[in-house]
This record gives sequence, structure tokens and C-alpha cells, in this order.
Amino acid sequence: MLAAWYEKKGSARDTLVVSDLPDPEPGPGEVRVRIAASAVNPTDTKARAGRKGSMAMQFPRVIPHQDGAGTIDRVGRGVPEEKITTVHNATDTAELRRLLQEISDEEALSAKECMTGSRSSKIGLYCGMMGPIKALPLLLDAARRVKQRCPEFHLVLVGSGPDRAWLEASISSEPWIHYLGSRYGRESALYYKMADIFLLAGTAGLSIVDSFAAGLPLLATRLSTHPPEISYIIDGENGLLSLHNAEEFSLSILSVLSNSALMQRLRRGAEKSGYCYTMEAMIANFKGGVEECLALNGKFSSAAKRNLLSPESEG
Repeated sequence: MLAAWYEKKGSARDTLVVSDLPDPEPGPGEVRVRIAASAVNPTDTKARAGRKGSMAMQFPRVIPHQDGAGTIDRVGRGVPEEKITTVHNATDTAELRRLLQEISDEEALSAKECMTGSRSSKIGLYCGMMGPIKALPLLLDAARRVKQRCPEFHLVLVGSGPDRAWLEASISSEPWIHYLGSRYGRESALYYKMADIFLLAGTAGLSIVDSFAAGLPLLATRLSTHPPEISYIIDGENGLLSLHNAEEFSLSILSVLSNSALMQRLRRGAEKSGYCYTMEAMIANFKGGVEECLALNGKFSSAAKRNLLSPESEG
């Protein structure tokens, strides 16, 4: 595993080491979490700097990590399943759903015709950060391969980031690639409405949730850097996962664009998944986990349950 650690206290510059360490194995009663994000907690920095007056090391090696999020990927002996709750991270997609319902099919088709010159164009959408982890060169390479075999294909890119200037220069002579910069609200929803598929060449994020909320199949590549949300993609049901290279990714895209039955099956799966990964479902899962935890420890009284379920407790 890749980790940041220290074996003596002092400034970050003088003490922190970033390198590979052996994968830890969970002991009895423990679980192992594959970290997707780790915050810098002030208690970590103070302990490493010795700001509480002690420069003695509590352990020979310390990996500072008070705050983090990830997926349990291994369980130690003696950990019952009922002690594990899967919350399923999500965003509030209610506004996107509302806007998509407001936009008629005719409006979406007219917008597609205005952008591409035809109502029958096939659109692949990417909406997100324009940065290195999103593998934009691979996305463009794959899209060009698709365009050679599917002339009606158009790529729509929405978002901004450090790679924006490079992107604009790279596609300046390709009018079928439409880079729109940042778009919000109804305007953003319109592009989801007119798209056929959502394309994700690089590291995934919560764009998966928006894609499913719009009923768009999500086509992504297999990467070790994906966060836990990549597990929402069920290959062949609500999207497709290909190898992380332009040729395989382009073949994955073409397989959907050229097969209406597959397209419809994936769209149905994406729409169904969209109702599983919502803010409401996440809150319900979290609340259920808290209830089960308290019940297992014999601390979940009727009064506590009433407080947990009351509307006032949701603030």
C-alpha cells in the first residue's frame, strides 16, 4: 500500500516519508479499509510535530490518519456482519431529476440538432473536472477511434480545471468535440437529457450518481485509483468497464452505440440504480446502521429511537 508515515517527530519536511508499505492484515475484531480519501486532521499534525510537549514516539512507526473514508475490503476473525453498515455515498440528485423532468424530449432533440446538426447524432457526455486524474488524453483518443467507425458520434465535455487550456488547444480543429466549460442548473441538465451515454476514462467520483440519476449508462475504465463509488457500476447491467486503454475503451463505447437492445438494457439498469444512490437512501442507511449498533450494545431505548426518527433530529 502507498502510505505517508514517520518514525520520529518534528516538521513535516524532516519527518514524513511517502512510500510503499506491506498491506496490513486485520486482526481479530478488526476490519481493513481501502482508503479513498484521507483528510489532514489538526491532531495528526500536532502529534507529529510534538506540540503537546512530548517528542517520544508512542509507536516505532506512525501513519497519521484521524479522518478518512473508504471501503472495507477485508474482515478479521470474529467480526459479525451485522456490525457492518454500507452507507453508499451519494449526492442530492433531487434537483437534477426535477430539471430533467421539466425538459421535454422535443427540447432535448432541438438542442441536439442545434449543437450537432442532426437529431440522430449519438452523444457521449463527460461532466466533471478537467484534470490529470480524469485521463482526458485517453478519453479523446478513444473518442476519435469511435468517430472513425461511427460518424454520427459527438463528444460533449462539461466542466473546468487545470487541463482546460490544453483541452481547448487539443480539440480546436475538431468541431464534433464540444467543450462547453462549466454549466450549471437547467443548462447542465439539458446536456444530460440529450446524451446517450456517460464516459469516464479516468478516476471515478460522484459523477456516477448524477449519471444514473439521468438514466445514462456509465462507461468507465478499470483503474486501481477508483474510489468506492466505482462499485456502483455493475458491468453489463448499468454500464460497462473496460481495460484502461483507448482501443478497449472505444470498443466498449461502440458496443453500446451500435446495439440498441444493449443500450436500452443499460439505460433501464442505470435508471434503477439512480434510485438506490440518493441522499435519502444514504441517510436511511446511516440511520439504520446507528440503530443496529445501539441495539447490539443494548443502548437503544424507545426514547432514543423516537429522538432518532423525529423530524427535528434531521437537522
